Amino acid sequence: MVAFTHSVPKECAAEENSPFTFVTFGIACAIATAQEIAGDANVVVSAPSITMKCLELGLLDEIHIDLVPLLLGKTVRLFDVLEPPTELKVVAASGNSHITQPACRLNRST
Repeated sequence: MVAFTHSVPKECAAEENSPFTFVTFGIACAIATAQEIAGDANVVVSAPSITMKCLELGLLDEIHIDLVPLLLGKTVRLFDVLEPPTELKVVAASGNSHITQPACRLNRST
C-alpha cells in the first residue's frame, strides 16, 4: 500500500517489512509508485482530497463511486476540479435500495 503523506510517522519509518510505502513528494509520484508496485493490477485511490487532485492532474482513468443518499456533516465536491463539460461513460452499475455503485470511465481527449 502506498501512503501519500507530508511526513513519515516515526514509528513506521523504523519498522522492517512494513506493508506501507510512504511517498512524501507529490501525488503524481505516489501514483507512479503505486502503478510500479501494482504491475498489471489496478491502482485504487480512496481519499477524497487525493481523488480530487488526481482528477485535476488527469491521473485517473476510471471512477467507482459508492453513493449513499445520506449526508454526514460537510461534503467534498469531487468534480469541481474538472473543466465542464466532462464526459463520463458508465461502464458498470449495480446497487440496492441503499447504495448506488456506478463505475464511470473518463473520456479524455488525448
